[in-house]
Parts: sequence; C-alpha cells; structure tokens
Amino acid sequence: MDSVETGRSPFFSQLQNEGQRAADLAFADLDTTSMTSNIEPGLFRTSQINTLHGTLPLFVLSHIIVVPTFASVISDQFQSAMTTWWIAFSIVPVVLVLILWNHHARRRSPGASVAEIRWVELLGILFGLSWALFPAAFFAPAGGDLRILIVGGTLAASAVGTFALSRVPVAAIVFCALITGSLSLSVIKLEGSIGLTSTIFTIVYGLILAGMVLNQHRDQLQKAVDAQEMHHQKDIIALLLNDFQLGTSDWLFECDANGSLTYVSARLGEIVGKSPQNIKGQTLLEAAQADPSQMGWAELDETMHARKPIVALQLEVKRAWQTAYWQISARPLFAEDDVFRGYRGVGRDITVEWETDRKLIEAKEAAEAAKSQFLAVMSHELRTPLNSIVGFSEILSSRSEETLDTEVRLDYAKTILNSSKHLQTLITDILDATRIENGTIALVEQDIDAAELIEIAVKMCRDQAEKTDVTLVAKLTDGIEIRADITRTKQVILNLLTNAIKFSLAGGVVNIELVRMRDDGLAVVIRDGGIGIKSEDVNRIFEPFVQAEEEMSRRFSGIGLGLSIARKIARLHGGDVTMESQFGVGTMARFELPPSRVTWPAAPSKPEPGVAA
Repeated sequence: MDSVETGRSPFFSQLQNEGQRAADLAFADLDTTSMTSNIEPGLFRTSQINTLHGTLPLFVLSHIIVVPTFASVISDQFQSAMTTWWIAFSIVPVVLVLILWNHHARRRSPGASVAEIRWVELLGILFGLSWALFPAAFFAPAGGDLRILIVGGTLAASAVGTFALSRVPVAAIVFCALITGSLSLSVIKLEGSIGLTSTIFTIVYGLILAGMVLNQHRDQLQKAVDAQEMHHQKDIIALLLNDFQLGTSDWLFECDANGSLTYVSARLGEIVGKSPQNIKGQTLLEAAQADPSQMGWAELDETMHARKPIVALQLEVKRAWQTAYWQISARPLFAEDDVFRGYRGVGRDITVEWETDRKLIEAKEAAEAAKSQFLAVMSHELRTPLNSIVGFSEILSSRSEETLDTEVRLDYAKTILNSSKHLQTLITDILDATRIENGTIALVEQDIDAAELIEIAVKMCRDQAEKTDVTLVAKLTDGIEIRADITRTKQVILNLLTNAIKFSLAGGVVNIELVRMRDDGLAVVIRDGGIGIKSEDVNRIFEPFVQAEEEMSRRFSGIGLGLSIARKIARLHGGDVTMESQFGVGTMARFELPPSRVTWPAAPSKPEPGVAA
C-alpha cells in the first residue's frame, strides 16, 4: 500500500528496507547497541579478527605482487616519481597489517577489543586510498589499452579486497567505496555514452559488492545470535539436569540399538558404586550387576527387542550385599529413515516404596487373618452362652417344665443368668475395645486410695478364685492416693487378676502388691504360679483377639480382648501394662502409673499382707 501511494516500485521499496536493515547491522557499534544482550561482543570480534587472518594474507600477497607489476607496466608513460610515490603509499597498509598480526600473536585475552576492529577499518581506508590513487593518477593521461588495464586491475582489486575485509563490513565498504568512487570519477571524463555507461557500471558494481558484504555480515550476526542462544539453552538444560540430579533420586540414561549405555547421569553411578565413564558401554543388566533370572529383566529384554516403549517397569537388583528395586521408563529412538537407534529414559530406585508396599500387603493380610480369627473366636464364644440361654429357656417355657422340681428350675434359671452375664461381658469388652480404638473413650478422673481399689477388685474375684481352688494374697500399703478413672483402672486390675486366676493351677496362689518405682511411680504387680507363657508369645498376647496358643480359646473361655483393653487403658493414663513369664513356671503382670498420678504418704506404713480367698 505504501509503495503505491508514493509511486515507488515494491521491488525498490523492499530493496531500500533490506539495505537499511543491513546498514544498521553493519555500522552499529556492538558496545553501545542492544545487540550486546544477544551475543558476546568480544567473542564476535575475535571471530572477525580470526577470519581476517585467514583472508588478508592472500590479499596482501596479491597487493605486494600486483602493485609493483602495474607500476612497471605504466612506468614507461609516466614520471618515475609519481609511480614511486604510489608504490611507497601502497606499502604503508602492508606494514600496518604486519603490526596487527604481531599484536594478534601476542594477545592473551580470549576476546578482541574495539581497537583491533578500528585498526582493520583504518587498513581498509589505507588500502582503499592506495588503490583509489591508481585510476585517479594514471587513468586520464593513459592510452586506450592502458586504460583498460587500469579499469580491470582496479575492479579486480576492489573485489578481492572487499571480500578479504568482509568480516569487518565498515572496512570492506569504505575500501570498496574509495576505489569505485575514484574509478567512477575517472571514467566519467570519457566522452559520450562510454563514459556515462562506465560510470554507472562502476557505481552499480560497488553497490553490489557492498550489498554482498552487508548481507554476509547480517548472516554472520544471525549465526552468532543463534549460537549464543543455543549455548544459553545448553546452559539452561545443563543447570536443569544438574538440579534434577541433585533434587531427586531419579537418573537418566540412553542406550544404543544393542542396549549398550551411551549416557548415564551421575545418580546411577552413585547407586551402583561406579563412575558414569565406567558404566558407559555396558548394558543396564551389567551396570546393575544383576541376574537375568531376577524379576523384570526378561520382560525388559523382550520389550527392547520389540522396540516398544518401556512404561514403569520394575526390576529386581539382587546383589551379594543388598537387594534393591528399580523402576524405569523409556521410549525408543528412531532416525528419520525409521532406523532404530536405541532408548532414552529415566530410572529410579523404588526400594523404599517397594518395602512400604510389602508392609502394607503384610498388614492387609494380618488384618484379614485377624478378621478371620475374630469371627472364629466370636462364633465360638457367643454360641456357647447363647446355646445355654436358648436351651434352658425352651425347657422352662415348655409344658414339661411343670414336672421339674423347684431346685432344678432354679438351677436352670441360674445357668441362664450366668450365661447372660457372660454374654454381656463379651459384648462390653468388644464395645470398650472399639471405643478405645476410635478414641471416643473419655476418662473421668477422681482421687482414690490405691489399697482400697485393690481390695474391691480382690473381693470381686473371690468367687472365681474359690471355684478354681486358687488363693488370692494381697500385700497392700495404705495412704497411697492415685488420680485416675476409677472404673477404668479397676477394669485393668480385674482383667489382670482374672487372667492370673484363670491360668493358675488348682491349689495355686495369686499375689498382688503395690510397688514404688524408682521415679516415684506406682506399679500394681500380680504374680501367679500358673502355666506361664512362651517367650515368643509374650508381646503377641496384647494384640486383640489373640491368646498365647490356639488351644487356649478352647480350654479357657474368653475372646482375647482383656489384656489389649488393659494396656490401652493404662496408656490413656500415661502408664503401661507389661508382662514377664516363664513357660510352666508362672507369670508376672505389672500395671504402672506415672508419678504425676501418684501421691505417696509422708511416712508410708508397712505393707500388711492379707489373704482374700
């Protein structure tokens, strides 16, 4: 639209725009323009100077040969003084080139300075002036053939010198402008159309050379910008990879079509205890020092032979000193012609996750086993009292009951009552265990004398002890105050006492006493001379629905919740329940309360033993 309005051709408008852009690139000072944010000026100048040291020697050599040759040819028609002065002036830039080369050879800094570029620009001016003098001084008085030699030599020198200095565009353009400008001013003096045509040709020739220099320089600048950007991207990728390797346990790898590693990150070296250089060339199997029969390796080999993606494949790495588990994911690499090149992917050590999953599976299996055991125990324990209740209730409700004696009916009623109480106890224990497990149980704390609490518990167990022919002996100390939930604390003592009585032999003795611990805490210690517990079962019996032996649930009533509930209630009070036992000898249970819950008398009285039953 702009070219139509101004009457200019689109071609010339585009040419002007490109020329302006090229000129801006060529004449912009790298130290003062925004281009320094894209490329490193010192490194770019160094590339300019280094290239010049490859192109200038041929130009200087041709300059040294051609100038004397031309001088000898024209010396017959011109004064020797003029020719001598031209030769002398032509030697000056050669000397400056030698000085520049010497300076370049001694320079130790990696980047070239602006001064070196200015030296090259000065060389361009001096070389340009020396060749501009050639047509200016000798063209007008020369003959026809000699004029052709001067024009041809000047144009050739302008082309050679322009391209030799093209890496510094200002030097090249000034050199070309001086020569073509001098030549055009010389040939315009020719008469007729020959002079005008020659002048136009010379000017166009110079403009073409300058345009080529500017275009080449623009390409060089763009390459420098691209190289700098690529270098910057490589630095960013290197930093990201370094941060990735430092911040994660994952590692990167790449292998060729044969499975040999061509790249591994340092993390894999740390895992296998080798340097990345020593791992290269090995397969993953060799680097891991694993056995092909171990988990995952056969599948990995099949997947790689099939050229398929590897997705979260788990590998077992079992070595002499440890067993680890890896997880790798990788994608196949193909060239443009679909030739398989190998794999590139990421791996990580998942040993911790593997162990966690294994423990979760074991916990699930244990929960399933506990569930099965709970159902088995509950079906047995609930069925027994329910059978008694249902059976004797049916007898009492039938007509045949009228023929029963009063004593028999009373005995049946007592059986129903005892079975109901036993069933009530089972249900209460299950509800208590559930409430404790859910954290919904609340302690109602009160102060009570410890000896008084023990006496109450002993009296409540008297009937059980008499039926099993077991003697209860309490060794108590008066005046010991404890602050606790009385009901729950009594429940703990009753659970421990009833257990001691239940597993004691006929004629045995169960002792209970109050013991002051070293930290002024209180321990209720209960000892029996019963059947005892095997050492491997001591900790297991505190698990819900567990008894020391499977036969216990058949030989002795109960669902295995008593000790579990007792320990949890004790820990709610900040204490604990522990047990020591010797199989076939007896058991000692300890219910401990922390010092914060115990108030000892100023002058404690001596313990007084007493037989409860």
